[in-house]
This record gives sequence, structure tokens and C-alpha cells, in this order.
Amino acid sequence: MGSGSGRERQSLFLITAAFPFGEQETFLEAEVPHLAGAFERVVIIPEAAGGNPRPVPPNVRIEKGLADAHQRRRRLLTPLTAARNPLFWRELVGRPATVGQKSALRRLSGSAAAMRRAERWLTEFIARADVDPETDIFYSYWLASAAAALGALRIRHPGLVAVSRAHGIDLYHERHSYRYLPLQGFAVANLKRVFPVSENGAGYLRAKYPAGARTIRPARLGVRDPGWITRPSSDAILRVVSCANLYPVKRIDLLVRAIAALSRIVERPVVWNHFGDGYMRQEVEDLAGTILSSHVRFTLHGRIPNSELLEWYRRQPVDVFANVSESEGIPVSIMEAQSFGIPVVATGVGGVPEIVNAEVGALLGPDPSPEEVARSLARFAPDTEHGQVRRRSRALWEARYDAATNYSAFAQLLQREAEGREGLKVTSA
Repeated sequence: MGSGSGRERQSLFLITAAFPFGEQETFLEAEVPHLAGAFERVVIIPEAAGGNPRPVPPNVRIEKGLADAHQRRRRLLTPLTAARNPLFWRELVGRPATVGQKSALRRLSGSAAAMRRAERWLTEFIARADVDPETDIFYSYWLASAAAALGALRIRHPGLVAVSRAHGIDLYHERHSYRYLPLQGFAVANLKRVFPVSENGAGYLRAKYPAGARTIRPARLGVRDPGWITRPSSDAILRVVSCANLYPVKRIDLLVRAIAALSRIVERPVVWNHFGDGYMRQEVEDLAGTILSSHVRFTLHGRIPNSELLEWYRRQPVDVFANVSESEGIPVSIMEAQSFGIPVVATGVGGVPEIVNAEVGALLGPDPSPEEVARSLARFAPDTEHGQVRRRSRALWEARYDAATNYSAFAQLLQREAEGREGLKVTSA
């Protein structure tokens, strides 16, 4: 397959935010084994590395050099490093409003500096390591500075296969107060392929960058089959679960108000369990403690390992899963709930309508009131029959978000991208 490399199969170099370190990017736990099965070797290059790594397959190596390069950075020199990146000035010229937006300017400066560090490190890595730009594949898990660095490398190595996924926070400009994601257009223009995790995300990028539309192709995420169906409540208690970071975009404060309204509507005990953490935790705890009645028992579990969350789903009854975000890609948390056959109530934002509908739960409008959320949750009270909904929820996961199917297909797709190395025209930096 490789030309002159002597290897029967290519190597894959996967750039992550931190995986296999830390507790985020849990979806890669299911994807990496499929990549390892498709390629002779996989080298994971995290941009941050601290603590003990999670287990990876035997032919997967962890390279911490880029994380070390970012760690050595001097914060005070970030603007100078950014200024040495020609794209920093191009972005300012293309979006003059950035100068007057401190947050946007800080984001641009940080992204341009991180891209420059990554590009420099990757150039050295390719030169010194067992890397063949003409046969191997580079894959950024996020459409951010590392993806832009790979795009710049393709200008010097047009045959290089460099691709990126795109999720939500790295895709939708509206997810950010300044409605701007630096370097995104450059990455889309110069990568061989960009894989948004939803049809909605693919349409969004194509509309924003029509010149690069043919590089964009959706590729779904997935979760493993838990081999278990979560049981509904067998008593009078309505049990609701949610899983999200405690950040404003997730609107957990809205969910708290909906739970308060729910307890008034159903006139029965309600148990709410939330998994996930963030800087709004104290605010959420205070709000819940203030407005939730004595008929509601709630637990904020914080961030726990994914294996513990899945075990919780196996042991505990759940009647309905709730997601009320104001912006999403395709929530892995919903995939997990559906893999256990749990009905889902969610706001119809981003790619959510691709995974939630009336057949598997309830799809709300983008900006529902607490009462609207509560009425949808109330439909799944334990004295009503929802066996069909639960079966359809599980069936949708099987059809669209089974990790074994999606990640195997994605690994094969990467191999096909590598085989068609004539590539696409790249744009000079």
C-alpha cells in the first residue's frame, strides 16, 4: 500500500486534546481500538498530558512531545508567537471586529500561537521519526489549531493525508460569545477532508465555506453496545437523568426549573440524577436547593469515569433522559442513553434532530420554557406504558450510533482517503 515505505499498512497519527490522559474525550475509548485494528500502528499525540493514561491497544503508542512543547510555552510571549504566524494577520484583516473584542482577540492570539507551535513540532517530528508523509495519515480529533497546523503542512507536503473531525464547540461559531472560531476557514480549505459528526454540522460548514464544500463529509460517532437494557421505575417515582458539563450552553439551570415544574405536574416523587461538572456547579446546587420541593430528590454526581456511568445505567432504573442544551453537535450522552433503551427528551438544536424524535422520546423547540420541558418529561411517568418508545430508542442507536459499525466504517474510510492520494488542491498560507 505504501510507496517506498516497506510497510504493508500505513501508520495513523492521531492528535487529541488530551486523550488518553484526563477524563475527557471518552468517545475515543471506543474509536481507538478500531483504528488500531485497521492500521499497522497508531501514534496518539495529545496536546496536553498529565497523570496516568487510560489503557490503549498494544500497537498504539503515545507521543507526548507536542504536549511538552505547549507546556513549555511562555504565556507572556503568546502574542509574539502569534504575530509570527502570517495567518494571525490574515485573520485580523479578514475580521477587523476582532481588534475590538478582547475575548476574540485573545482566542485568535492563543490559536495562532498554538498552531505555530504545533506546525513547528510536527515538522520536526516528521523529519526525525519513522514518518512517511507520502503514505501515513494525520488525523486531528478537533477542528482547531492542530487541524490548521496540519493544513499548513499539506502546503509543503501536498501528498500528505491530513483530516479532522468537527464536533460542536470547535464547529459552531455561535457557541462562543464573540461568534468566531479562528483559523477554521484555513483548516477547511487545506485539509484533505473534514468529518463533522452530524449532517447538520456538515451543512453548516458547507454553507460557511462553499469553496471547501467537497472536502466536507459527515462521519457519525458511536458508543459501544452495553449489552443491557435499563429498566424503568417499578414504583411511583419518576426518575430523570441528565449528563452534561455544567456550563451555560448546557442550560442545566433551565432543567432545574423544569424539574421544579415537573414535580407540580405529576404530583408524585421525582428523582433527578445529573452527571457532569463545571464552574456552574455551585450555582446549580444553590438553585436546586432553593426551588426544588421536598418531593424532589436530586444528586449532582460530578464527573465520573465513563465506565462508572455505564455501570450506573445497568444498576439503576431510569424513566427518561433530558438534554436542554442551546447548542450541540451530536451528544454522545444521548447515544449512551439510547443504547440502554432510555427515552430521550431534548431540544432540537444542532444535530440533535438526527438522533431524537417523537418515536424515541420528545423533540422540543430550541428555546423551550421550563413548563414545556416538564410536560414532555411527565409523559414518561412510571405508571404509563412506554415499552415501544424504549425499544425504538434502542433501535435508533443500533441503526445509527453503534460504535462497532461506525468506527469500523470510519477506519476504512481513512484507509480509502490514503489510497486516493492525488488529493485536493491546497491553498497557500
